[in-house]
Order: sequence, then structure tokens, then C-alpha cells
Amino acid sequence: MKATARRLRALCDLVVGVYGPANRAAFSFIKTMEAIERLEQDLATQAAQDLQDVPGRSTNGP
Repeated sequence: MKATARRLRALCDLVVGVYGPANRAAFSFIKTMEAIERLEQDLATQAAQDLQDVPGRSTNGP
């Protein structure tokens, strides 16, 4: 996921650099990157919550 986000970020930066942030494609790339970043945060939050819910796992460390 992180590798894909990095590649898309590079492509987004290219499109925004060439066409400007007001361009329709650039705007869509920017919104897509925001959604991907939000998805990464949500996945990390869910993973942390799932680890807390594992039976027998101590919540005070490994």
C-alpha cells in the first residue's frame, strides 16, 4: 500500500506540476491522494484495534 501511494504521489506531483492544481485531472489526483492517505490511517487504526482484541495478548506491551 505504501509503495503504491508513493508511486501515485509522484504521478500526482507530475500532473499538478505540468497542468497546475486547478486542472481537472490534477484536482482528481489530489483528492485521490487525500483518500489514499485517509485509507492508510484507517487501516493502521483498525490493525491496532484488532491487535488489542486478540485473546491472550497483553495490552501493556509485547
